Amino acid sequence: MRTTGRLLRATQGAIAVEFVIAFMPMALAFFSFTQLGYAYTAGIVMRHAATVTARYASVTQGKCMPGSPASDLPAAAKAALGPWSSKIEVQSVEASYSGAGPYGPLPATLRFAYTCNVPLGKNIVCNGGKLQKEIRVTLPHHGAPYSHACE
Repeated sequence: MRTTGRLLRATQGAIAVEFVIAFMPMALAFFSFTQLGYAYTAGIVMRHAATVTARYASVTQGKCMPGSPASDLPAAAKAALGPWSSKIEVQSVEASYSGAGPYGPLPATLRFAYTCNVPLGKNIVCNGGKLQKEIRVTLPHHGAPYSHACE
């Protein structure tokens, strides 16, 4: 019985236990907010890449335009990602001009996957690995308004 009473009165190591109890939630919050900031920035970069890709499609697609293969659209999106291209994957790009006048709408849909990499934070913010994002952008087609442009 004497050893039990002595253990209950002992204070050695109490500060270490308090540190561990306080450190883990603080570290988890720090890493989660850091990952959340990276994910938000990646979202802005993805939106920029979608806008650049839609702009590329609006000046290269159409019956009166010089044209470029549809395979150039993912390359345009990847180039627009800049230094983020190592963390963001362009999964698919769809852009099609309906032919509704020279300035008709040209919708573009891009799908991205962002790889989260902050320890602990990726498990909370990104469910362990990747965030999927689909972005739709519609820009006017930049076709020629005069009839002899298609000849």
